[in-house]
Amino acid sequence: MSDLLSPAFRFLDLDEVFLSCCETNLGTTEITDDTMTLNTGFLCAGARGVISSLWAVDDLSTSLFSLFYHQKRKAGLNRPQALQKAQQDLRHLTGKEFERQYYQELEQLLNEKLQLASQKKAAAKQKRDGCAEDTPEYEQLQAEYEKRVSLEEKILRTKDIRLKAVCKQEYPFEHPEYWSGFICAGLR
Repeated sequence: MSDLLSPAFRFLDLDEVFLSCCETNLGTTEITDDTMTLNTGFLCAGARGVISSLWAVDDLSTSLFSLFYHQKRKAGLNRPQALQKAQQDLRHLTGKEFERQYYQELEQLLNEKLQLASQKKAAAKQKRDGCAEDTPEYEQLQAEYEKRVSLEEKILRTKDIRLKAVCKQEYPFEHPEYWSGFICAGLR
């Protein structure tokens, strides 16, 4: 955030930033009543518009939302219109449409990510096992290994359970938690 607010850190030709991470438009108000967020930081750094989230967002629905949003922008809609239309498209996406249009490609992508995650987990384990157990370096490498294990498990759950469950639901993303957390700030 400090880099974004620095006068030396400017993006003169930055049209738009899409922040697909969780809570990118939340700030802390412990010091003042002003809220400084990544959204604000990018606008200060020269972005004409920023799409950000108000709460922890689901990875799968965010991926689809991002796809829909960028399709609408390419079709010529301005930011607020593209945001609204992407929210509507996600909310009205059926499980059958998801299975027909996105399941196979997402499964393939997750298989690739799983393979990469497994390789990184094995490398972290090998590195960790090369250290003495009672050293600070071992503890750091153990934490890295556990992070890799957790990521691999998350990818597996998404691939083997979540994708299949979405296909079976009538409207898997109709609840507002999936689509209403995204906002648009800046110029149209």
